[in-house]
Amino acid sequence: MQLPESIETYGYFWLAEKPDNRLTGVLRISARGEASLETFGAFDATHDRPLQQLTGEKLHILGVTDKEGPVTLVDCVVTQKNAVVNVEQLFKSSLHVDRAFCGAHFDTGEVCFSGMTFAVEGLDEWFSFHHRPFSHEMRPTGKMSFTYSPPESITFQLPDDLSIGFHMGVRTRSGLFQETITTQMSINVESSRMRAFSDFMQVLQKIKNFLCLVFDRSVSFTSITGSRRELNAPHTAHDAVVIYSRFDPYDLRKENISAGNFLISFHEMAHNIHEYLPRWLERYEEYEPTFNLYFAVTANRFMHLEGGFLFLVHGIESLHRRSSSETQMPAEEFNSRVDSIVQRTPETWRGWVREKLAYANALSLRNRIKQMVAPFDDLFGSETERAAFVNRVVDTRNYLTHYDEGIKERAVTDAGELRRLRSKLEALVQLHLLRLLEIDHDHIWQMAMRYPLLRKRLGL
Repeated sequence: MQLPESIETYGYFWLAEKPDNRLTGVLRISARGEASLETFGAFDATHDRPLQQLTGEKLHILGVTDKEGPVTLVDCVVTQKNAVVNVEQLFKSSLHVDRAFCGAHFDTGEVCFSGMTFAVEGLDEWFSFHHRPFSHEMRPTGKMSFTYSPPESITFQLPDDLSIGFHMGVRTRSGLFQETITTQMSINVESSRMRAFSDFMQVLQKIKNFLCLVFDRSVSFTSITGSRRELNAPHTAHDAVVIYSRFDPYDLRKENISAGNFLISFHEMAHNIHEYLPRWLERYEEYEPTFNLYFAVTANRFMHLEGGFLFLVHGIESLHRRSSSETQMPAEEFNSRVDSIVQRTPETWRGWVREKLAYANALSLRNRIKQMVAPFDDLFGSETERAAFVNRVVDTRNYLTHYDEGIKERAVTDAGELRRLRSKLEALVQLHLLRLLEIDHDHIWQMAMRYPLLRKRLGL
C-alpha cells in the first residue's frame, strides 16, 4: 500500500479467546501499510510462566485504540520479547501483524464482507482527464461562484455474481480564509452474499493488475475498506472497516503520475470497460501463469535482468500453449510413429523411449515465438528483423537455461543489449494482453504509435 502518512495509535489489546487478559500497547502502521504491535507484557505470560520462548504461533488479537477505535489484528506473530530493565515481571513484546482491520471486532472465524471499496495510485489522474468536476464564474458584483458537477457513476456486473462501480467522492474542509474541496475516485466491488476477505482480495488484486496494464506502471493500493450490509449480521454494523496490510509482494516505489500519461485513457476505455473488465477476469483464470509472470517482472524493479527475461519467455510460451492446440503433425500420425518406433525398440528400453518422445509433437519455442509475433508483424520491423528477434530470444533463452558454451556466441549476453531485448519481449506480452481484451488491431497499433514508452520498448 501507499498511505499518505504512517499511523500510530495507543490502546488496550487482548487475545480474542482471552478477553480478560488485556495489555496496553501501541499499534503502528507504516506508510506502506505494514502493521506492527508493541505491548507491555506478553499474551502468554503468567506468574508461573513469566516469559515463554517464541513459538511462531499466529495470534488473533482484538483491541480498542484512541485513533482507530476497535481493531482486529489477524495472523500476528511475536518477533521479540524483552524484560524491562529493573522492573520485575514486566516485559515488552513486539509482534508482526499480517492484517489490521480498523473499525470493528471480528471473532476468530474468517473475516467476511459483503462489499469492498478501494483506490490505487493514478486513479484520480486517470479519471480527471475524462471529467472536470469543477467550474467557476466571476459575477459582476465581484463574487465568484464554484459549481461541482459529479460524474455519473459507472456500474456493471462481473463474473461470479459480483458487481463493480466507479464512483467519485467529494470532501470539504473549511478554514477562516479558504474553503478546500477535493475529489477522490474509488472502485466498489459488491457481492449479493457475504464473502471471505481473501476471496475479495483475489478479485481486487486482479482489478489492480488490470489498472497496472492500462496505466502502464505498477501501482499500489492507497486505501481499502470493507462493508457488511447483510441483515442480522453477527457483528455490530459499521459503515466502513479500514484495512491495512502489505498487499504488494514487492517494494513498489511511489509513482509520480500526471494526467493523460497512460497507455489507455479513461475516455478510450469508458465506452467498453463494462466488456473489458469482466473479460479480463475471465482471461485471468485461463492464462494465470502468463499474467503472474508478466506482473512479477513489471512490478519487481530489483529483479535480475536474466531472471526477468526468462520470466517473460515463460509467460509468452505459456500463453501460446494455452491458446493453441497446434502440434507439428496430427495426433494420430504422431502416435502411429511412436508406436512404430517403440515396436522396433528392445523391450527393456521401450518405457524410456516413450518418455523421451512424450513431448516430441509439441511446437518448438522458436515456432511459438514466431506465431506470437505474427499478429503484430507491422510493429516488429521487416521479415529479416522479425526473424532476428525470434532467433535472439530463443538462443538467449536456451543459453540462460542450460549455459551451453556451444551456443553462447549466438545468445545476447551484453547487459545493454539484453535489456533492450527484454523490453521488446515485454512489449510483445503487453500487446497480447491487450489482444486478450479483444481490442482490435488498429486500435492497438494506434496505441503503440501514440504512447512513447511502448514505442521505445518496440524500438520504433
